[in-house]
Amino acid sequence: MELILTGTTAARLVLPRQLSWQDITALREAVNGVGAPVLTLEGRDGVFCEGGDAGPAAAVAPRPQEFAALLRALETAPFAVVALVDGAALGAGLGLAAASDVVVATTRARFGLPETLLGLLPAMVFPAVARRIGAGRARRLALGGPSLTAEEALAHGLVDEIADDIEAARERVCRRLERLSPPAVQALKRLVGAHFGTTAAYESDAAAELLERLASADARERLRRFADGGTPWPDDGA
Repeated sequence: MELILTGTTAARLVLPRQLSWQDITALREAVNGVGAPVLTLEGRDGVFCEGGDAGPAAAVAPRPQEFAALLRALETAPFAVVALVDGAALGAGLGLAAASDVVVATTRARFGLPETLLGLLPAMVFPAVARRIGAGRARRLALGGPSLTAEEALAHGLVDEIADDIEAARERVCRRLERLSPPAVQALKRLVGAHFGTTAAYESDAAAELLERLASADARERLRRFADGGTPWPDDGA
């Protein structure tokens, strides 16, 4: 994870390929420390973010409500947040994009929620995704639906723009957002977050459900298969 400050008008946050629980805490601290009017979330090497680390560390001292706090920090931040999605945005990575104010994608961007294949739940990201594309589409995506292409995501409202040159799009979108009144942006995002955000009751219930799944034999076995390079589901010969 890398936070790059560009003058006083923009900040860039480069995401890790996969998020550990420590990465999530560091990301939230970085978001809370931004003093610029615009923050961009970016990946590297053709991957936006593949989600949480699915290795053995996934079940060690899990803190799902920490991720909920990160999404809430993005949705209520007193500045505009732009996700620049080039490549895979899966699971938690899709949640980070959905929690952003503007999503710009390249044609090779892909959006998916593969958690149930691993015996887990997209519990913490679901509200942010549902606010973008509707609960029905979000549920289908979470229940084994195929990943969305950039074009499909644009049609569903998850993506706001498809760009061939992501860096040129970044400069253009940031320049437009930098013209907005910072106090007005702060007031709008605070108001929307307070009345259209995720409830504390949902976060508590979702965290409990996810912790139960992380501790289950089913999830541990699926995560082991996946870490060993196989399919997470039992081999059915197909």
